[in-house]
Amino acid sequence: MNSPAPAESARPPWRSIAAGALLVAAVVALFLVLRSGEEDPAPPASPAATATGVTGPAAPTAATPNDLTELSKRLDRPVYWVGARPDSTYELTETDDGQLYVRYLTGGAEVGDERPDFLTVGTYPDEQALATVKKAATRKGAQSETLADGGLAVVNRARPNSWYLAYPDVGELVEVYSPRAGRARQLVRTGRIVPVARG
Repeated sequence: MNSPAPAESARPPWRSIAAGALLVAAVVALFLVLRSGEEDPAPPASPAATATGVTGPAAPTAATPNDLTELSKRLDRPVYWVGARPDSTYELTETDDGQLYVRYLTGGAEVGDERPDFLTVGTYPDEQALATVKKAATRKGAQSETLADGGLAVVNRARPNSWYLAYPDVGELVEVYSPRAGRARQLVRTGRIVPVARG
């Protein structure tokens, strides 16, 4: 049975991620996990070319840990990351519809680098995030991990580079992407995906 195509308006806005069809808006990302197990279609080569319906993509900017703290305070919501990494440049993208991306650029990469080669954490507003992840965990092809504090993480085995996690009473769906699939799982299992401290 053919799967419905994701709506064009839900295609990822961020050029750097869209170029590799990696991180996506929460609805589309979990669409791949929530499906009833049909064979995954090949990802589009360049979703950015058809992303005209997405609201307000912002240009990525360099950020410091303090910038992330101030953003979390200003928005009065958590901003997830994997902690400070002195060898990385932090790249922040904030969209008008509330999606937040923190990307760890290494090897001298500049902000806006289009390669899908960097650890990235996405924070997406979703008041039913935990219920969404629990539902995803019951689907064919899903693998889940129980987290501390009642959290749950899930991955589509066909797309192991991105894990999705949520916690009770936290209205945020979190995605961690790594170009090395095993690394994403390790970060999730060891509790490294945390909100930036608000001070």
